[in-house]
Amino acid sequence: MPTSTKNKNVHVVPSDSGWRVVRPNASRASAVTATKSSAVNKAKTMAKNDRTSVYVHRNDGKITSVESFPKTAKHTNSPCSGKWTKSTVGQTTGHSTKSSNKTSSRSKK
Repeated sequence: MPTSTKNKNVHVVPSDSGWRVVRPNASRASAVTATKSSAVNKAKTMAKNDRTSVYVHRNDGKITSVESFPKTAKHTNSPCSGKWTKSTVGQTTGHSTKSSNKTSSRSKK
């Protein structure tokens, strides 16, 4: 079976010529930049377009951060739209968990 191309995650890794933006199993880097911040910006743009994640590595190769850009609803005002980051995964999406008291807002006649 051929190698799966479904994994579109983007990695920012150090190299002798700067910082590379790469995808798993790719034959070459998507970009090579002089600075880590420039590579991260390019990787985030790619991940947003593909609705996937960016893995940023240190000089020793260990992953320092992960930022995800999941598929979202087409409605841009959705409380679930936007990016998720490692620090916000698992938290509430902005939906209220309080039950409303409808009888208190009605006026008595």
